[in-house]
Amino acid sequence: MQSTPSSAPVTPPSGERALRIKIFGIGRAGLKILELLTASEFASAARLAIATDAASLAESTAPVKVLLENRTLRGLGTGGDPDRGRALAEEQVDQLRPLCQDAEVIFIITGLGGGAGTGISPVLARVAREAGALVLAFVITPFKCEGTLRSLLAAEGLHQLQAGADGLVCLPNERLSKLIRPDTSVLEAFTRSNALLADAVRGVWRLLTRKGLLEIRFADLAAVLRNRHSHCAFAVAEASGADRAEAVLNRLFEHPMLDGGEILSHSATVLVSLTAGPDLSMADLNTVTGKITERCPSAQVIVGAAVSPDFGDCLGVTIIAACSPADDEADPAVEPEVRSSSRGSTTPVRTVEPATLTGQPERASRPEAGAERGGSARRKSDQQFRQGQLPLQMVSKGGFEKCEPTIHKGEDLDVPTYVRRGLALN
Repeated sequence: MQSTPSSAPVTPPSGERALRIKIFGIGRAGLKILELLTASEFASAARLAIATDAASLAESTAPVKVLLENRTLRGLGTGGDPDRGRALAEEQVDQLRPLCQDAEVIFIITGLGGGAGTGISPVLARVAREAGALVLAFVITPFKCEGTLRSLLAAEGLHQLQAGADGLVCLPNERLSKLIRPDTSVLEAFTRSNALLADAVRGVWRLLTRKGLLEIRFADLAAVLRNRHSHCAFAVAEASGADRAEAVLNRLFEHPMLDGGEILSHSATVLVSLTAGPDLSMADLNTVTGKITERCPSAQVIVGAAVSPDFGDCLGVTIIAACSPADDEADPAVEPEVRSSSRGSTTPVRTVEPATLTGQPERASRPEAGAERGGSARRKSDQQFRQGQLPLQMVSKGGFEKCEPTIHKGEDLDVPTYVRRGLALN
């Protein structure tokens, strides 16, 4: 592993709370999104880039660059294999651990479905939590047109990353595809996807660091997410003008991650952060929080509000909706058919009904209750089937009827063995 030395801690700008945050971009997608988080905007955060190929890492402007490499990869990267990325991270976990020290919050940004991001991110999340940090993962899953394999790998990686991180914000590209025009270029689609996830990081960053009139403290966010492994939905919107409160609400509820606001009704906790200029009014605050609360009557709603002179007449709202652990299984980030086969295998699972040749299969006899040797063994024996005997008949030899039989040790070898020996085919 090669890395550039980390820079000294930066004093947070005026108006920001002192909070030790590290932002990791992993793999090609993670590095591209990390580039959208400018050094001037995130001046008090440490930005780190991790990749398995030197070419991607060379294009990054992150102050800290980490190249994970070994003799097996030979400079060719993971080849899209998450197992290689995971093995590489586990092999060099002692080098990753120091990078996570002295951080209160760690952001992990990546794309799932490939080798580096899917394989390395869960390992890094585990190491970061072991170091005592609150770990928030921001991920993108593939478009359906990227192929079934990438979707399956992404689903498995999502499950593993959710088990390691305290909170996970996921942007399914397939959901975004429903909102873009058919003639949108591939480059524009990926650029918009990256920008949306960068907005999510930016929104959480503002929520954690901006000093406000109503502050959402780090302890509040930690209490909601720590050790919950929650799946979070997010939305960030801005509007200006006389009707900015109504306009920003419309944009929030149209956000691809909130699914028309339906996600809010299933959320256990909703964090709402408002940022505006000095003209932030009680009417703005009441309108925004009131409409959002109506959408999630059973959720705990935590509200924060901050005044920032650089916002002018603009009103910005960030929503983070954390699903309850019971709802995490109904993962909105992957398609149902992908989710069903992602937990134990990276190949599709098909159910094939047993075929029989003659009649119905005869179920094996069930052992008596007193003779049971264990529940699992008994269930397996109960599910065994017996195949009926094949209804085969001897047929004429046709043109070879008058030929001399092949006799060996008194047996006619032209007669099938199972017939000569009286064997039943079961």
